[in-house]
Amino acid sequence: MIKGFRLYLFWLVVASFLISDCGNDNPVKPPNEPGYVKQIRLVDVTTGQPLSSLSMNLNDNITIGIQGILSIDTTNTWIYVYGEWSLAPNISSADPIPTSMASQWDFSPTAAGGPSQLTVTVGTGIHIFKVQIPVVVVACSTGLGKTGKLTC
Repeated sequence: MIKGFRLYLFWLVVASFLISDCGNDNPVKPPNEPGYVKQIRLVDVTTGQPLSSLSMNLNDNITIGIQGILSIDTTNTWIYVYGEWSLAPNISSADPIPTSMASQWDFSPTAAGGPSQLTVTVGTGIHIFKVQIPVVVVACSTGLGKTGKLTC
């Protein structure tokens, strides 16, 4: 009985570490629940709307979040989860793309670019899910406004 309990505690600690935010200060925290992610999507954190592509002006910004559905959730509720991010080719941003596991990214482009592919990967082993969306950032043609910011 004690060996089984110790093994349970070991896996509980491992699961807590894997789901932890590794020091990130993201305001969106995924739950510390068992199971694996069975489906993922990217969303605009401000509106909650799913993203299938991203086309924006240079003076725009957006907070992109990863939502997933856990295998143990019979209601198929979308929750925020952590994943690995990449953008190729890269488009520079005031807040660089996360280099470690993160549940969201504040994308504030500092240069026009694209078409690029934003890829987010969630999970391990046989439970790996990947979502990709095209990203394009266009330069504004009217130059700097009275505030010193680009106007479109």
